[in-house]
Amino acid sequence: MLDEEYNLLGATDGATALEIANSDEKVDLILLDIIMPEMDGYEVAYQLKHNKKTSEIPFIFLTTKSDTQSIVKGFQEGAVDYISKPFAKEELLARVHNHLQLLNALRTLQEKMDELKQSKKDLQKLSITDEMTKLYNRRYFNEVFKKELNRAKRGDKSISFLMLDVDHFKLYNDTYGHQEGDNVLLKIGEVLNSFSKRAGDFAFRLGGEEFGIIFHENSASQALKFANNLLKAIESLKIAHANNSVSEFITVSIGLVYKNIDKTTTVETIYKEVDDCLYEAKKSGRNRVVN
Repeated sequence: MLDEEYNLLGATDGATALEIANSDEKVDLILLDIIMPEMDGYEVAYQLKHNKKTSEIPFIFLTTKSDTQSIVKGFQEGAVDYISKPFAKEELLARVHNHLQLLNALRTLQEKMDELKQSKKDLQKLSITDEMTKLYNRRYFNEVFKKELNRAKRGDKSISFLMLDVDHFKLYNDTYGHQEGDNVLLKIGEVLNSFSKRAGDFAFRLGGEEFGIIFHENSASQALKFANNLLKAIESLKIAHANNSVSEFITVSIGLVYKNIDKTTTVETIYKEVDDCLYEAKKSGRNRVVN
């Protein structure tokens, strides 16, 4: 009856049916008898519904058992329909067709929902990402800074925060053009991203040629080492900067704060401290870390 319209896989017992359902064959709908050797249809239904791989496959009981108790139990076991033998061919074809149509509609709906979820994730990512460098933006920095500070307060832990500024960046733009200036920011962003791969590390473009990293180290000396390695990595890009007073290449100045957090510590106090350190780094000669 079904062979003309559908691709069929046959099983003469429950174990074989379960084996097919668990295979790589794409099974859209199962017609399941109740009276079968060794394993009845109810047990097959139970195993189908309690297996993650097969739990979403709809099945219809197709059986000689037509009493109310059997029908009710069939639906309780998860059947989407129940057809009693004998039955008319037209009825079988209509029910199978309707359930496959419903299945296709549900799959389409799920695909749309998945697309919407992905679109939402993409929009959320865009809202917290700097368009040029693909680092986190200033908006997300404000949010993360508060969260990380509160987390450190709860655990009585330390936090490290650095800000960096590209040395003589206006002169660079005036000399090489804004397109080349954008390429510099992009490459610095790539370096910052490579330095922020651990859980709890966050790299940001704070605005213009100013960047920041929130990170966690076990001591002030380790935090200072991290900042100095970052300083060297950026100069090691060897991006020529003829008007840089401290190097022939692009360099940055870094302000660093490593702080043991207590209940009185605020975002504002940490930010001011690191901003003062950054100012001192630029004032005292640039291309250096001040903490």
